[in-house]
Order: sequence, then structure tokens, then C-alpha cells
Amino acid sequence: MKLALVSLGEGLYRTPPVGLAYLATYLEKKLGIKDTVIVDNVFEDIYERLKEEKPDLIGISAMSLRYGSAIKAAR
Repeated sequence: MKLALVSLGEGLYRTPPVGLAYLATYLEKKLGIKDTVIVDNVFEDIYERLKEEKPDLIGISAMSLRYGSAIKAAR
């Protein structure tokens, strides 16, 4: 199973989504999910990357302020 974890972070802070990296590591160790990609909208176009990767499952991480963006991305 291929998993994509998407971060809808703010453009003001150009830091990698460390929380998603921790989650990917946990999922690999506990569930054996080794094919995980982390996609960050601050660094790349999430829609193009998801089309390229073709994941089986997508998880979206966003702060409450970005709830509307998360719903839009999910659609």
C-alpha cells in the first residue's frame, strides 16, 4: 500500500513537516507501511505530486485555520 501524507503548512515558515515524518516512521515500524511519501504545499504543488505518486491512501494535515483549504484539497 502506498501512502501519501500531505502538509498544508503556511508559506511564512519554510520548515519541513517533521510531525508527518514522525508519523511515517511510526507507521513503518508498527504497521510495516514502507511506501510513504510526504508532500508539502510550501515546497511543491501537491496536486501534481499526488498525480505522479498515485497513492492508495492520502492523509491531510492542517492547522484549524487551514480547515477550508484541507476540505478543498480533499475534494
